[in-house]
Amino acid sequence: IDDAYLLMAKANFYKQEYIPARRTFDYVANSYKDDEIIYVANLWLAKTFIETQQYPKAESLLQSLIVATAENDKMPKYVRNNLDLVLADYYIKTKKYEEAIRYLKNALQKDLNKDIKARTMFVLGQIYASQGDNENATEQFKSVIKKHPGYEMTFESQMNLAKCHNSKDTTDIMKMFWKMLKDSKNIEYKDRIFYAMSDVALRRDNEELGIKYLRNSVAASTNNNRQKVKSSLKVASMLFDNKDYVLSQAYYDTVVMTMDRTYPEYDSLLNLSVMLSDLVDNLTTYQLQDSLLRLVEMDSVSRNKIILEVIEEYKAEQERLAKEKELQEQLALLGGDEIANPNMSAPMSSGGNTSWYFYNQVSLTRGAAEFKNKWGNRTLEDFWFVSNKRSMMTEEENLENELLEYFSEEELASLSEEEIDKLLEER
Repeated sequence: IDDAYLLMAKANFYKQEYIPARRTFDYVANSYKDDEIIYVANLWLAKTFIETQQYPKAESLLQSLIVATAENDKMPKYVRNNLDLVLADYYIKTKKYEEAIRYLKNALQKDLNKDIKARTMFVLGQIYASQGDNENATEQFKSVIKKHPGYEMTFESQMNLAKCHNSKDTTDIMKMFWKMLKDSKNIEYKDRIFYAMSDVALRRDNEELGIKYLRNSVAASTNNNRQKVKSSLKVASMLFDNKDYVLSQAYYDTVVMTMDRTYPEYDSLLNLSVMLSDLVDNLTTYQLQDSLLRLVEMDSVSRNKIILEVIEEYKAEQERLAKEKELQEQLALLGGDEIANPNMSAPMSSGGNTSWYFYNQVSLTRGAAEFKNKWGNRTLEDFWFVSNKRSMMTEEENLENELLEYFSEEELASLSEEEIDKLLEER
């Protein structure tokens, strides 16, 4: 019964229903005092107090568990392995990071499973990085990657490695980024990868390359509005400082179109975008009129030369559009109209949720690419995954196909089995 109560309390905890969770943990801790389960219940009760920001109560329980663990050799294994982790969580929440580091290091000495150990290293790396201790942070993130955790954990560790990179030689880190960009699993993360690449470039004082990677980040952002706003805002500010007002206005416009209207700086950014839009309109008008005046003042030979250049540019653009259309048609044959036209509006629920696989453009594109890499171009038919379909036929089906090579269906219908056998022997 006590285990059932404990399980019920854990379920409430994971559902973030902390009041019933606290009551049930407290009930178990007070009702089964002769059972070691009280220590487990008290540890979970401390976790509940931490989540509800009742830090004095959490600290009191944790200190009592430290004393009990030191005095009791038969303390449940769960408590021994997890007490340091809960203490670390408490000190992180109360912003006492040095204490948190001490308990995280202690936890790594315990008998933890691979995933929890990788998560502990990752958190330790994050704390070191926040303190500017990039050397220790790098060591922890590399250790996480060596543990081969889930893909998202590996990805986040790689991204944090880039942030902690201090060396002027960025060859290795950039190689890692390009490898990540080629990985089909990272299609939906390309915006974050390009943003991290821009950070590396800007740390090397290569502003031109940094702006290029930021623009790539915005272009690659499909379903991560937060990253799209972050990249757009940064590149818009840099372009504005460089007095490239036309491009700057375009990215500020992207910011206000994507940003949540409740964002504190939304109104000021909107006003800036509107003012830049007016400025760009005036600049465009000025540049057009200035170009026309220069054309009028030119001699006919120079003017005709410029006109021919414009015509060639127009033809080149039309060729590019034709090739793009052909590519879209080929993609349509591979994966359907949805893949061929990435801008097509997919059916959505009233909340605009595209989490279902076939409404998620990124998932469709990635799935089609992975299918083609594995299977090649396959005709849509029964048993498409079998290259030698003849081997799947029964003896009777093989005989029928062989006969049809020599006789029409009408001829076969008029012949007896003996006549067919005789004709086959003759052939």
